[in-house]
Amino acid sequence: MNRPRRGHQLGVVSLKDLCQRALRANVHRIRYLGCVPQHLVPDMLDQCTAEQLDRIEHYNPHIKLETDSLWQTLCTDKYPELRTLHEHIENGTVDGVVWREQYWAMRRKTEERAQQIMQRVRNKTAEVERERSARRVKVARPSMRPSGRVTRGASLMQEAWAKTRAHMQMLEPPRAAREYGCVGPASRVQSRQGSPAQSPPHRS
Repeated sequence: MNRPRRGHQLGVVSLKDLCQRALRANVHRIRYLGCVPQHLVPDMLDQCTAEQLDRIEHYNPHIKLETDSLWQTLCTDKYPELRTLHEHIENGTVDGVVWREQYWAMRRKTEERAQQIMQRVRNKTAEVERERSARRVKVARPSMRPSGRVTRGASLMQEAWAKTRAHMQMLEPPRAAREYGCVGPASRVQSRQGSPAQSPPHRS
């Protein structure tokens, strides 16, 4: 027979404690309270989350008369700004509220605010991506212009080439001069070198 260790006291757990432990351990599965004694319900509901408490109230609407204090605790724990509202209600400066409704109203407001923030972030991200795409296209195709127009660099090259060609044409002799070889100092020298020497005119 096993003997208890020294320093440990033997005790019998009451049936109530066993029931409460079982209810707390399985509160996520509970819907209908059924034959659960009423004196065990408050201790079990005190361990519920907002979703669990809402589900149990849905299937057992008669307990809503006893759960407002639980909703108040859930409200002030999750939304600390509501603690001031609770103080005003206690002082009588503000009319009482239904804390269940207050909780879900605050939750909807928080979710809507989060959705708005997420939408702004998505819009900003899309705008940044569009700007990046536009810059990538501009860098990849620097010389492309709509309607087949040439770029400024190409037009400058064409203008420089036209000026060079015009300057070269100015330096060239006219076509008639090229054919007869009678224009310019070089042609005159060449004609003199190629023609036979002539004697000076005879003086009388």
